[in-house]
Amino acid sequence: MAAFEPLLRTAAPDTPVPTCGSWNLQDLGTHLGQAYRFAATVVRTGRPSREQVTAADGEPVADWYAQGADVLLSALEEADPAAPCWAFGIEEAVTALWFRRVVMDTAVHLVDAQLATGAEVHVEPLIAADGVDEVFDLMVPLVWGRGEPKALPGSVALRTGSAPTPLRVRAARQPTGAHGRCTGHARCPSWSPLSSCIRTYPRALTVESSRSSWAASPPCGVDTGSP
Repeated sequence: MAAFEPLLRTAAPDTPVPTCGSWNLQDLGTHLGQAYRFAATVVRTGRPSREQVTAADGEPVADWYAQGADVLLSALEEADPAAPCWAFGIEEAVTALWFRRVVMDTAVHLVDAQLATGAEVHVEPLIAADGVDEVFDLMVPLVWGRGEPKALPGSVALRTGSAPTPLRVRAARQPTGAHGRCTGHARCPSWSPLSSCIRTYPRALTVESSRSSWAASPPCGVDTGSP
């Protein structure tokens, strides 16, 4: 959060953010400010709010973003991670999910802002790896559960120089668990830094391998074993 705010203060608000479609930097700051306030409400009350707030006319988006970050951090500091709360319709979800979710949302959009402004791009390897895992542990099952499956024709192994073991995405015809985990073996190795992985997965849910491209959302699993 602290790394994102200076980019809002030093770059022009209308700076295009190519990795976010037609958005500019002000749109990106507004989005994160809204996401922080939404998450803070869920953490404090256990329920989402449908209210959509934006910065007041003439208010710098950096100030509004910073206020939202403070609201969220206060909510997280006071929260019980084991308390039940709403989380995208997931049964028996607890507040701890939101600690992870806001880190991933911030990390991905920090990279968006860094790329847009020409700043150095950096993602901590453990955050990047956890971001990939969150996609397959949380996002993919949600998409699958909403009846929006897409073909997953093969398995892919992701190896990086910044993680001790590879991430392996394995395809199956039928789900084998509550989160669609499955069995199989990786066949298509793809090599890239974890900072590249986190830019790819949370946004598009796609993998580019040496043999194929696919959009993930049917039953699949991620593990860290050797292929």
